Amino acid sequence: YDAGTGVGAVGLGAVAEPFGFRAAFGLSALLLVLVAPVTRARRAVIIETGT
Repeated sequence: YDAGTGVGAVGLGAVAEPFGFRAAFGLSALLLVLVAPVTRARRAVIIETGT
């Protein structure tokens, strides 16, 4: 986890160090679940408006 680059690698490493990999990947999955509806709504607006 510390050999990667980018925000994801740093974020996973920061959570995995004190709490373990289950917490790190669980947090990542939770973040994706929370962000998905916003992403879908934005995509729908882009498709409707064409911008």
